[in-house]
Amino acid sequence: LEFRRVLFRSGFTDPLTGEIWFVAHVVMFDTNISERRYYHLISVFDAHMTQLLRMTPLFTFEQQVIEYSLSIVLRGNEDVCITYSTFDCTTKIGIYSRQDIESRMIPAANCV
Repeated sequence: LEFRRVLFRSGFTDPLTGEIWFVAHVVMFDTNISERRYYHLISVFDAHMTQLLRMTPLFTFEQQVIEYSLSIVLRGNEDVCITYSTFDCTTKIGIYSRQDIESRMIPAANCV
């Protein structure tokens, strides 16, 4: 597999901590079968955007080949809302437990 690009789509400042959360999508290209696959990650930076604090492993929303993340919004300590599309023809809003997402995050020091 070959990374083609990482695109940070949208940022949201957490009013509780000042941290800035981003949702990004990653395009991977399998040269063996000439297929693109889209994956996503959530990254969290400090309030000054000088330090990556933590990030999720790559994930998919629905295990579809083409998924495109659009924006992220934090609703207090409870929920993380992410808008996304599948196959460039749907509009969806995923609402996820912030606690679940936080539990999957990897500290930046371990991401190298």
